[in-house]
Amino acid sequence: MHPTVPNGKGYYVGAWGIAKCSFSCFLAQFCLVLYLFAILRYSHAQNRPDILWMKGGHFGIVNSVAFSPDGQYIASGSRDQTIKLWRAVDGELVRTLVAHADGVDAIAFSPDGRYLVSGGGDKAVRLWRVTDGQMLYERVRHNLRVSCVAYSPDGQYIASGSLDRTIRLWRAADGQLIRTLTGHAGTIFSVAFSPDGQYIASSSFDQTIRLWRVMDGQLVYVLTGHTDIVYSIAFSPDGQILASGSKDSTIKIWRVSNGELLQTFSTFGTPVFSVAFSPDGQYLGVGIDPPLYTDVRVVVWRLSDGEVVRLLTGFSLSTYSIAFSPNGQYIIGSAGHAIDLWRLSDGQLIYNIGPYRAEVVSVAISSDNQYVSTGSQAYIRLHQLSDGAVRWSYFAGSDTVYYVNFSPDGQYVLAGGYGWTAARVRLIATTDGQLVYSGDTPTGGILSIAFFPDGRHFVGASSTNIYLWQIPQSFPIRRFEGHTSTVYSVAISPDGQYIVSGSGDSTVRIWRVEDGTLVSILTGHQGAVKSVAFSPDGQYIASAGEDGIIRIWRFADNSLIHSLTGHTGTINAVAFSPDGHFLISGGRDRTIRFWRLSNGQLIRTYTEETGTEILSIQFASSGELFAYSRRDATVVVAHHPFYGDVDGDGCVGDADLLAILNAYGNSNPDVDVNHDGIVNDKDLMIALFNFGSGC
Repeated sequence: MHPTVPNGKGYYVGAWGIAKCSFSCFLAQFCLVLYLFAILRYSHAQNRPDILWMKGGHFGIVNSVAFSPDGQYIASGSRDQTIKLWRAVDGELVRTLVAHADGVDAIAFSPDGRYLVSGGGDKAVRLWRVTDGQMLYERVRHNLRVSCVAYSPDGQYIASGSLDRTIRLWRAADGQLIRTLTGHAGTIFSVAFSPDGQYIASSSFDQTIRLWRVMDGQLVYVLTGHTDIVYSIAFSPDGQILASGSKDSTIKIWRVSNGELLQTFSTFGTPVFSVAFSPDGQYLGVGIDPPLYTDVRVVVWRLSDGEVVRLLTGFSLSTYSIAFSPNGQYIIGSAGHAIDLWRLSDGQLIYNIGPYRAEVVSVAISSDNQYVSTGSQAYIRLHQLSDGAVRWSYFAGSDTVYYVNFSPDGQYVLAGGYGWTAARVRLIATTDGQLVYSGDTPTGGILSIAFFPDGRHFVGASSTNIYLWQIPQSFPIRRFEGHTSTVYSVAISPDGQYIVSGSGDSTVRIWRVEDGTLVSILTGHQGAVKSVAFSPDGQYIASAGEDGIIRIWRFADNSLIHSLTGHTGTINAVAFSPDGHFLISGGRDRTIRFWRLSNGQLIRTYTEETGTEILSIQFASSGELFAYSRRDATVVVAHHPFYGDVDGDGCVGDADLLAILNAYGNSNPDVDVNHDGIVNDKDLMIALFNFGSGC
């Protein structure tokens, strides 16, 4: 039923939502529930995106892996300076912890799983809360990089070892230094607490293992026998034996009570980087450098008879760290930039964590809101927008894919890159990831690319030039010259008549497509212009770059109407919301910012769960979601925080509900929240669901 115009009697819109709705009994019953749900939904920290899904990996070697005590999560520390938390059941990325100023060499969970300790090249020991990724404290007391960390079984202490040849014992609650243990003549590579918490074992570059008493720091004994670096040590669950792995290609088993050598296993010429006991103490897992002509990464011995029961294989990569799951059914091992998970019962590789191994430079969403495409080093990938599932991966050569874009009908992904051995422009079928067209440029790689509305033409930025292609011709049909430095970004006006470009020469230029004429030059930026965008109605241009300022220009007269400040470094990406009310930006300062276009006001800043530098941003055409990519090998899809804000004031409130009710049943594009052509119950439900956001 078509609703009547609000008159104060038919229904009431206010603090309690809609008390009476003449057009929908169902809506009347649930509006209050939805409103309360909206309050709960937006009661979380406003500096964190409401993330739908994340896909990522490490772009540096993974140095350390660990299972949470309850087996729900896997943590990894990498040379890319990040710690990532993954869901163990399916390897989905949960959170990225960023604070270290150098590679992360070591991580360990607290016994209750609530905290994570880390150490790395910046000489710091950091403690993190697992539930929200909050760093609780940082202690910088080592003189050189921290190479290993361990939690005591009772959770009271943390031990750290360093290249400075010392072991330090910290109070976990506040990071207070308790004592420093000295005596090793080389780098400390591994530390471990005994299961009863009375002892700390350490191994070193000096080829020895030492056992220390926790209570007073006294050295109990020194174990010798290895002939090269001892990389890793581990106590058995019952605390009776200690295992050590060395560069000398052996694993040694020692009796803890008196230091007696019980067994020696050989890996036949390959270094041992990591050792770990299964939770029941029956097995010993060993991470190795794969022997020549094999892909064996982890060897599992049965301790009762010394038999090898599993050879776990994968890509021929060194396995620097391994860990058993708490239930003993799985083993994880570092695999270059990723993590492998094997099933112990049959040695089957279950999955490889981390589809991305390099920065995700570009992201795009198809016009039908079904897919997300990404460009990274060597790969173009297609994800389902709904859940992030990877549909296909296209290998594009050894260098970086700098830009991806969908054709207007969503049937193709257009990608441009730099340094490819073959064509630098490729058109790939969305359905199956097959190459259907390729093109090249006379002047090198492509840094930005954009389709025209007709789906047959596209432009690409290459060096100081902009080129126009017509499919299926392999080479450009027109060149736009004038910039005096690298062109980083291009965009097409909604009517397809104009091109806007941003360059390292600090200018924004507007070109007429029909004849290639330079229409105008917009000046004011101090530094390279890294991103440009047209508003959906074609009335405005946004530009941003190295000076950290977003400039909004009126297209009709080239006048500057807003200079938006707030970012503290280079801005890499700007994008308009589909309704034209908002602008989103991201850059080197690791923040994502929402701006109101009407007055240039900053209305939301995301500083958490944004990872590292933001490289690319795009809205879904429905306006409900946006996607962004990060330098830490991650792509994210999140909810638009002001979805349902039809008046563009940055608050989804009473005014928006009234506007939707007044336009109900009509095809008013300004109030049609989901852009389906008609204002109806769906739009009203969206506004109710998001009610209170930004207010």
